[in-house]
Amino acid sequence: MQLPSGSGPARPATVLTFVHRYKACLTFFWRKYPHPSQIRSYFPEVNFSSENITALINYYTALRKYYFDTMEAMARAALASGITSAEEIDLRPENEEIVSLLAFFDPLKTQCQPDEFLEEVGIVVKRFFETIQKGEDASEGWKKSIYKIVSGREMDVPAWLHYEDFMEYAQVDRPIR
Repeated sequence: MQLPSGSGPARPATVLTFVHRYKACLTFFWRKYPHPSQIRSYFPEVNFSSENITALINYYTALRKYYFDTMEAMARAALASGITSAEEIDLRPENEEIVSLLAFFDPLKTQCQPDEFLEEVGIVVKRFFETIQKGEDASEGWKKSIYKIVSGREMDVPAWLHYEDFMEYAQVDRPIR
C-alpha cells in the first residue's frame, strides 16, 4: 500500500530538556508574554504535542512569577531601607539583586540580554515601589497595571534564538547584543 505524499509515521513528541528551558529563559529577556505560535517559532527543533506546548507555556508562567516576585521584593527592600522616593532607587548591573536576576535567566552567563532589559527592571521596580508606598498593594488586582507596563515593552526575539543551533550563538566568550 502506498502512503499519500507527505504522510508517514507520526514523529513522537519531543521531550523537553534543560536546553529548551534555557532557551525559554533567554527569550524571556525580550518577550514576557509570548503567544503559543511565537513559542513554536522559538523552538523549531521541537515536534509539538499538547503536553510539551503546555510545558513551555508553564515555563513562561514560572519565569514571569519569578520576575515579578523579584521586582516586588526589590521594591519592598528599598522601602524597608528607608528610601522615600522611587528616583532614589539605583539599580546597576553590579547590584547583587541584578546579578542574581541575570544568573537566573542566563545561568550560562552568555550576557546576551538586551540593554532594555535592565532599563525595564528599573521601571518595574520603581512602579512597584510607588504602588506599595501609596498602599495600593492592599487592593485586589493591584499588580495588573504593572503587568501592562511590561507587556507594552515587549520586543522581538533576535533571529539567532529561533535557530535549532542557537547554543552556537550564545557563547560565554562571544556575547551577542
